[in-house]
Amino acid sequence: MRAPRVVTVCVLGRKPSRVDRNARASSLLDEVVDAVIGRVGWHPVDAMVFPGGFFRSPVYVGNQPHSARAAALEATDFGQAVMRAAYRFDAAHPGALIVVGIDSVPYSADDHGDQMCVAFSPYGVIGIGRKVWPADGDTNWDDRPPVICYPVDFGSPHRIVTLANGSRALLCACYDVFGVAEAIIGPTARIRYIRYLVQNERYDGAGFVAARRRLVAEWGQLLAAHQLVHISAESAL
Repeated sequence: MRAPRVVTVCVLGRKPSRVDRNARASSLLDEVVDAVIGRVGWHPVDAMVFPGGFFRSPVYVGNQPHSARAAALEATDFGQAVMRAAYRFDAAHPGALIVVGIDSVPYSADDHGDQMCVAFSPYGVIGIGRKVWPADGDTNWDDRPPVICYPVDFGSPHRIVTLANGSRALLCACYDVFGVAEAIIGPTARIRYIRYLVQNERYDGAGFVAARRRLVAEWGQLLAAHQLVHISAESAL
């Protein structure tokens, strides 16, 4: 098996804070995909990775199962645009994926919104890595709502995708990539940044600490079960 070949796209500027900026991001994505297709010397490419928050989703999906999350993202205008681009990309690089960072509108005044790393094929969403390793500032500010994690995402097999070369890749949203190191050298202070967990109800007190410990163990088990490369959708300014 040859080594994976991944194109990383760095974008100058700030990630969109409004849904109406998605059309501009879609146009940029099309330009980049066509430019990479034109670079014959780069063939074959297994994945193209765009920055964290490259698109702003009008729908919150954190509280939905994977199939509903995928369907909701595929139904958006930008989801359709990525799938069309993935079709062209796949024709030049068979099996190649387009991976994009997607932030969403907040679920409520108490929730910052989704932060996800999402892999698309020509046929739709094939993997979602929703953020489970927040930075300290994601959960420790008085003037903005926190990033809330869902237990199902820590050990989710849906954040693992298979690349065209046969490698298996872990989809990491932003600070999730530090969770890879945490599984090897942890526990560190980063585990304390996971301050909000939601399932059917919010955990608190000793129950929260126990639940967090169990979920971090599930994360470690997921990584240990696979030989992985790591694909991270991180904001690039």
